[in-house]
Amino acid sequence: MRCILGGTFNIIHEGHMRLFKAALAFDEIRIGLTSDSYAKQSKAYPFAPYAKRKRNLELCLAAMFKKAKSSRKFEIIQIDDKYGFAPNTDADAIIVSSETEHNAVAINRLREFNFRKPLNVISVPVAYAQDYMKISSRRIKEGKITAQGKRLKPIVFALGTLNPSKKQGLEKAAKKLFRNFRVKALKVSSGISEQPFDEETVQGAITRAKSAYYATNADFGIGFESGIFKMGENNMHDIALCAIFDGETVSLGNSMGFQMPPAVFGLLKAHKDLGSVMEELSGISKIGYKKGAIHYLSAGLLDRQMMNEQAFLCAMIPRISESKNIFRYF
Repeated sequence: MRCILGGTFNIIHEGHMRLFKAALAFDEIRIGLTSDSYAKQSKAYPFAPYAKRKRNLELCLAAMFKKAKSSRKFEIIQIDDKYGFAPNTDADAIIVSSETEHNAVAINRLREFNFRKPLNVISVPVAYAQDYMKISSRRIKEGKITAQGKRLKPIVFALGTLNPSKKQGLEKAAKKLFRNFRVKALKVSSGISEQPFDEETVQGAITRAKSAYYATNADFGIGFESGIFKMGENNMHDIALCAIFDGETVSLGNSMGFQMPPAVFGLLKAHKDLGSVMEELSGISKIGYKKGAIHYLSAGLLDRQMMNEQAFLCAMIPRISESKNIFRYF
């Protein structure tokens, strides 16, 4: 049985090793290694010359096969596009990562056009580092992580607000996940109205997260936004939203919510924001920068920091579950 796989393999890391380990199930392995010209088109960061990448790959495979006491044959072939020799190979299977599985699907379509039988697609989970981001050659080269995914530098959060309760909520939540981190708080525009409702709240959080990320060299951009959400015919709930942006993807989470008392909602209808309404009712200046409306209305039982902490942790759930490969059996 023969299999194929491909890549640039600039710095061989845990994600690559998962591909190689899957290949151990086959007698012959053919590897497409991107040429320098193709790698230059597809990679935004510096990479080693083809000859060096090929030699490193040969040494890695030889060491792995020796450790596995395997006599399997492997061949490395230069490729100049994302499909390489795959559309016409006589192999039985193609090994890909879960994020490049779509390429295997496209290859099988080309094979069908060429009257070739489809390759069996073997998809292996993407490898994640301790910071819940994908292990990549670029991040290894930047000195942020090791090839095995260990974090080497403090994680940097760019927080799109100067609100102290949001910064405190982020810091408290982040301590539950990370040992070493820093928070850069900066003022950015949310691009929405002073008192957002429903979907506008989500967009504001995303805008804050992206604006903060692009204004810094942080690992994550964080956007908090509190809004009023309609629950049923006459119920309106105050909920905090958190958006986390890593330069590629956005993940969202929200806090506990509470039903707005009729008197408060009545004042909101007068085109005021919740902060102004609560300042008027409580006599507390800048209540949104302190313990928030929830603290006053719950008689001290809850506070805004808790809401922001919950929203951030919930926004991390998609990243945590993906990195732990929770759904691998489904």
